[in-house]
Amino acid sequence: MHYFVAASLASAKISRRVELNPPPDENGVLSPLLSIVICTYNNSESLAITIQQILSQKISNPERVELVVINNNSSDNTNQVLENIQNTNFPFRHYFESRQGISHARNTGFENSLGAYILYTDDDAEIPQYWLERYINRILVSNPDCIFGKITVIWDMPSPWWYEDEKYQSFFAAIDYGDEEFQISDKRYPFLSKNACIRKNCLIEIGGFDPTLGRKGALLAGGEETLVFYRLVEAEKTIYYCPELTIRHRLKPREYKEENITNQYMACAKPILRIATLQPGKRFLNKPLGVLENQIKEIIYSLPMLLTAYITGNKKEFFYQSLRFRRAFLITLLWFGNF
Repeated sequence: MHYFVAASLASAKISRRVELNPPPDENGVLSPLLSIVICTYNNSESLAITIQQILSQKISNPERVELVVINNNSSDNTNQVLENIQNTNFPFRHYFESRQGISHARNTGFENSLGAYILYTDDDAEIPQYWLERYINRILVSNPDCIFGKITVIWDMPSPWWYEDEKYQSFFAAIDYGDEEFQISDKRYPFLSKNACIRKNCLIEIGGFDPTLGRKGALLAGGEETLVFYRLVEAEKTIYYCPELTIRHRLKPREYKEENITNQYMACAKPILRIATLQPGKRFLNKPLGVLENQIKEIIYSLPMLLTAYITGNKKEFFYQSLRFRRAFLITLLWFGNF
């Protein structure tokens, strides 16, 4: 690629520096620095808003950017929305991915992108005007393998009666690790792919997103981005959290409902086991022992709190502890079965 030159003498590893204005190829075409990838499924109205916000970005070098949208087997008018997009200020392409699942879509996205970096976002992201400019500037300054920002929630209705930030924030695709930038070297601060930028070569190196993880149509599972983050940390890649790269999350009406958060919570059971299986750690019967120990502790901890909440009539706490208990019990059953 044109962006990189060898740099590091202090390490046996090769560091790569990104150039803002590399020479064009033999056809006179500049390769983009940044490929924005949106993966979408049956959310065409919100998708149109997000795309327009991206195409309206205030950016100094639009020739260094491209937009790639992956239609993940949508049955609404998503394809019509994509076909109607014209007169963009940087290259725009879209692809249809018939294999259902966000991991398939994200892999198709980076495989069909030309940029040195893949900037992932979603079809329900509210994008500020200088988002791309800030990402490009941070890439050029920090030369990261991965950089990501804060995500806040747009509450266009009152938050649900059961909602508390510290308990449910991640289920609403929200991230807030504070207002100071810092480098990440352990697994305590995972990103979400609604607002995360990863060097394409790193995605290739770690094998992309695991197709057994992530949402698949109406199945509200997750874990695919967590596993990518873990693998980047394990490979000692350079990762930064940068709060100035903030976007917001537009909620769907169903996300306010108890049924939705219950489905999300329980759908995480298999991904938790899958990720534990792929991580280093103690094994018993060739299964990850640590995750079993953690779920047994979770059951022991949540059961008395569940009973206390029931006796005292604390509806909000009872709802939360019931989710914890039920998921831990399900994971334990799956561990002893054939998950």
